[in-house]
Amino acid sequence: MKKILIALLSALMVIAFGSAFVACDKIVGYIDAPGETIEAELGSYPIPTYEVVDADGMVLAGYTVTAKSITDPDGNEVPQAYNSIMVEKPGVYTFVYTTGTKNVADVTVKVDFGDRTAPTITIDESAIPAFFMTGNTYRVPVYTINGGPDSSKCYTKVYHTDENGENMEEVSIEQGTFKAEERSGQYLIWIHVEDAAGNFNDYKYARTVDGPAAVKEDVVMYFDEEFGERQVSPHEELYSGSYVSKEDGAQVHGGEMGSFKVTLDNVATINNEVYFNIDNPAITDVSSYDYLEMWVYNDNDFSVQVGFRWWNDTIAPAHSWTRVVWSVPEWGNNRDDGEKYVPNTNIIGTQIRIMSFPNNEDGNPYPRGTFYFSSMKGRFGDPNSIAELDYESGASRVEVYEPTAYLGAYSTERAYRDASGSYKITMSAKPAHNGEIYLRVTDPVLSDVQAYDYLTFYVYNANDYDAQIGTLWAADQTLVANSWNRVKYPVSMFTDKNVFDVANEVAGAMLRPWDITGFTIRIFGLGEHTQGTFYLSSILGEMELNKQDSVVSFNSEADAGNLTVCMVNEYKGEYSTEQQHGDETGSYKVTVDFENDVTALRDGHIYVAIAKPQILDIRNYNYLSVYIYNPNEYDAYAGVLWAADTVLKAGEWTELQILNPDHHLAESWVPTEDPNDLKTTRTFFADITNLMIRVWGTTENPIREGDSFYFSGIDAITSAKADETKLYAFDESAPASGSDGYISLKSGISDVTIENSADKVYGEESSSTKITYNRVSADISSVVAFGKPLQDACFDYLQFAVYNDTNQDLYVGFEWGGDTFCPKGEWTLVQWKLDAGRIEYSNNSGSFTMPLEGLNFRIVAGDWTTAFEAGSSIYLSAVYGYNVIG
Repeated sequence: MKKILIALLSALMVIAFGSAFVACDKIVGYIDAPGETIEAELGSYPIPTYEVVDADGMVLAGYTVTAKSITDPDGNEVPQAYNSIMVEKPGVYTFVYTTGTKNVADVTVKVDFGDRTAPTITIDESAIPAFFMTGNTYRVPVYTINGGPDSSKCYTKVYHTDENGENMEEVSIEQGTFKAEERSGQYLIWIHVEDAAGNFNDYKYARTVDGPAAVKEDVVMYFDEEFGERQVSPHEELYSGSYVSKEDGAQVHGGEMGSFKVTLDNVATINNEVYFNIDNPAITDVSSYDYLEMWVYNDNDFSVQVGFRWWNDTIAPAHSWTRVVWSVPEWGNNRDDGEKYVPNTNIIGTQIRIMSFPNNEDGNPYPRGTFYFSSMKGRFGDPNSIAELDYESGASRVEVYEPTAYLGAYSTERAYRDASGSYKITMSAKPAHNGEIYLRVTDPVLSDVQAYDYLTFYVYNANDYDAQIGTLWAADQTLVANSWNRVKYPVSMFTDKNVFDVANEVAGAMLRPWDITGFTIRIFGLGEHTQGTFYLSSILGEMELNKQDSVVSFNSEADAGNLTVCMVNEYKGEYSTEQQHGDETGSYKVTVDFENDVTALRDGHIYVAIAKPQILDIRNYNYLSVYIYNPNEYDAYAGVLWAADTVLKAGEWTELQILNPDHHLAESWVPTEDPNDLKTTRTFFADITNLMIRVWGTTENPIREGDSFYFSGIDAITSAKADETKLYAFDESAPASGSDGYISLKSGISDVTIENSADKVYGEESSSTKITYNRVSADISSVVAFGKPLQDACFDYLQFAVYNDTNQDLYVGFEWGGDTFCPKGEWTLVQWKLDAGRIEYSNNSGSFTMPLEGLNFRIVAGDWTTAFEAGSSIYLSAVYGYNVIG
C-alpha cells in the first residue's frame, strides 16, 4: 500500500513542477521605462534605473534591471563607470535595459543630449537707480554673462513704457549711455543673453520716471527742492531727513529756496555716526568733474565733521555754513577694506556722513541736533576757484561791460601752465567808458571769500605795449607786454567803502567779502591803442604765506594733557617751565624713568602722542610744526613713524615739520593705551588725535635713564604753493625750456653712472634719474653737478624727491649745505629755497646764496662715518619749481 502512495505522490510532483516550468516561460511583466525620448544636458549623466511592473503597474519583486548597452548617435558603445556615463557629443543616445530573464522583454530608451542651459548674468541691481530722472543721462548697468553665451545673439536695450509697462518705445543707446527724456511712465532696461544652441534668458529692470521741477546743469543732489528728499534715504530708522523751504524758516544757502533738514534724536547709532545713502543722484557719473561741492549748516552749539563715509571729513563749526568738497580724481580715499567700492563713474551707494559728536549730558557721543544740506553740485577747476576761467563752463561766470568795444570768451589758444584754456578778451575799438576794459564777475563759484587772504590770477598781455590792471579803485599792477603776469587782490579791501562794480558805480557802493557778486576787474593804461588781446587764468582764493593756527600750546599746568606719553612704564611727561619756545611760558618735558622692571626703551624710542588737539582736521594746512629741545650732550632724531626724520642737535631747539604734501591724506600708527599691548590704531590727518611723534638716539648714543626732551606747542602752518611747474623729468612731461641739464657727470668721472630708470618712481611719475656710486666713501661729492633747469628763475623754491637705495641712512645736499636726512628704503622730499635763481643756505659761517648751475651734488652717510658700499644707488624724481603766496 505504501508503494502505491509513494508512486502516486511522485506522479503528482512531476505534474506540478512541469506546470511551474511552463509558467516561467510566459511574459509576466515589463520594464517600466519611458517610451518618449528624454532630453538631457551634456556632461556627466547618471544612468537611470527602472523597475519591472505587471499589467496593473504593481512592482514585481525579484528582478534587477541594468543597462545592457549604451550607444552614441554613430552606434559606438559608450563606456559606463560607477553607474554613469560622460557625454560630450550632442545627439540621441540609445540605452538598452534588460533583466536577463526570458519572461521580461528588453526595452530601449532614447536620450537626446544637448546644451539646454541658458546663460545667466551677474549684476548689482543696487547700482540701478530707484527711479530715472527726467533729463539725466545714465550708463547701461555693468553685468557679466555666465554659461557660454553667443555674443552675436546677446543684447541690451532700453525702452520707455507707460505706467503699466505697455506701449514700449525703444530708446537709443550711445556709447553705453541713454538719456531719460520723458517726464512720466517707466524706463525698462532689457538684457537678453543667449547661447549658440538658442537657450536664452531675459532680464528686465523697470523703474519709474521722476525728477526735479527743472533740470539744472551740474546739480547732483537737489536738496534745495522737494525732489531731493527722494534722492537719499537714512541708513537707519533712528534718524530722518526731509525737505524744508525758505518760507518755513529753514536755513538755506545763497539764493536757494530750500534745503534738506536732518534731524537727529540723541540715540546710539552705528559707530555713533549718521549716514544718508545716495540712492538716486541726478548725475550718476561724476568722473568728468574735478570735485563735488555741498554746503552744510550746523544749527547746534557744537562742531562735527561732515563728509562721505570713510573719507574727506570736514569740520563744520557751530551755527555756520561750511563748504564740503570731494575731489573726483582722488575719489574714495581711505575706504575701509570691508566696504564696497563706489566708483566715481556711478556714485549710487555713496553715503553722506556726519560724525565726531561730543558727549551728551550722559557722557555718550550720540548723534543729535539739526543740520541743513544745500544742493550738491559738480564743479570744474581748483576747489578754491572763484571763477574757473580755465574751463569752458567758467566763461558764463563773467561778462564784459562794453561788448561793442571788446568781447570775452573761452579760448584754447593760450593757457597758463597746464590748464586747458583761458578767458580771452579781445578789444576791437576804444572803449567808450573811460577808455578802459571792465570784466564783471557775475556768478562766482564762491561768492563768500572771507576764508581767503587774496584773490589771485594770471593775465597774459598778448600785446606789444604794457597795460595796467586793478579794481575800480585800487590794487593797480602792471601787465608786462607779451608775458604772463600774476595779479593779486587782498580780500581785506572788500571791507572799504568804495565802488567795486562798474554796473553800480555810485558813491558809497561796495561789495562785502561774504558776497563779491559783481566784482569788477579793470584793465586800463591802454593809451591810444584801439586793439588788444588779454588772456586770463582762473581766479583763485589763496591763503597768506605762513598762516598759523595753534593745535597744541603750553602756557599753563592745564595744558599738560595736550600731549601724552605712550609707554608710562618707561618715561614720564609733564608740564615744565624749565624750557620754553617762542612766546610760550612752558613746554612738555619727557623724562626717561624706568619702572616695574623695565630697563630699556621699547625699540630705543620715546613715543609722544597728541591727546587734545584744538584742530582735528589739518588737511587744509601744509604741515605741522613742533620744536623739540635736546638738552643732552649727543645728537638725537625726531619724526613720525612714516616720515619727517629730523636731527635734534645737542643743546638746541629744532623744528620738526610733519608734512601734509598737497593735502593728501596721510597716516601714522600709534600704540594703544595698554603699554603691553602691541596692537596699533590708525590716525589720519582728518583727525590728528593720537598722531605720534617719536624721538630716538643712535647706536653709539642711545637714550638712557634720566635723559629728557622738551616739546613746544604744535602749530598748523599754511604755506600754500601758488603754482608748481615740473622743470625736468625723464617722462618728457616737463616744459621743453627746462629739460636740459638736470644733472650730469663731471669731467673725468668713471666710477659713477647716471641713467634713466623705472625701478623706483615717485608718485605718478613714469621714471626716475638713477645715480649709482661705484666708489667706497662716507662722503661723495664733486662727481655729479646740477645744470640749470629753472631757466627764468621765477620760483621761490626748488623741490625734488630722493629714494635712498644704499642700505643705510644718508644726507642729500650740495657741497656747502642744504642737507636733508633721507632714511634708507624711503622717498624723501628735498626742498631748497631760491632767490633770483640762486639757492639760499646757511652754515656755521653765515647765510649765503649759490648759483644752481654747476652746483656739486653730495651724499653723506647718516652717521657721517660708515662708507657706502660700491654699487649703491639713489633715485631722483622730477624737479619742481613753485612759488608761495605772499
